[in-house]
Amino acid sequence: MFKVTIENGYVRIPSQWKKYFSPNVILSKSDISNCVNFANQMAYGKWYHNPNAFMWDYHRNSKEIFINALQWKLAEVAFYNFYHGKNPDLELTEPDFSVWWEGKREDTDIEINGKKISIKSTKHFGNLLLLECDRYTDTGLYKEPANWWEPIKHDLIYLVRIKWIDSADPKSYENADIQAEITWYITHENFLDIIKSQQYIKKGSVLWIPLIVDNYYICTKDLNLP
Repeated sequence: MFKVTIENGYVRIPSQWKKYFSPNVILSKSDISNCVNFANQMAYGKWYHNPNAFMWDYHRNSKEIFINALQWKLAEVAFYNFYHGKNPDLELTEPDFSVWWEGKREDTDIEINGKKISIKSTKHFGNLLLLECDRYTDTGLYKEPANWWEPIKHDLIYLVRIKWIDSADPKSYENADIQAEITWYITHENFLDIIKSQQYIKKGSVLWIPLIVDNYYICTKDLNLP
């Protein structure tokens, strides 16, 4: 697996390890509207999401919560549309649009035939699947599941890239054209190899913005294809 370099605090990825963005799934106006409504409730509704998330020394404002929640939910819906469209007979759980009280978190985004799937998202020009180090044990288990007790194993971790407006104004999405790409995945065993090889980027290193926590990573060119 390719390891990035850090030059003057900036993360460098050679062009040959980057993957060109190629949308492969459709998001309807209804999909976008549902995702915007969800993000709006997470950021501004009564049962808003925990603003600190896993980063107890960093407090997100409502605009950041809206943008983060929207990108995440768009990616989840794109993933569902992609696999449901390929095979409607799959045992595939639907995206969850329920809004929880402060502090409660989802542990698995979607299940396919009983396999637990974690979906990570990034902007369309992003070329790294990032996994926050503090969220996982040394054996690659997710530390804070919904029941707050036992860490869980994700069988597959997918990256979905989104080309969108990136606006915190819900009204700006009324006629938005949003594109998505299922950029493929890593297995739990792949993740263990990443952890064992200490393949992570330190907090403060700059992609297009500084990272606010340490992150394990893998380049898009190293992801498994179906």
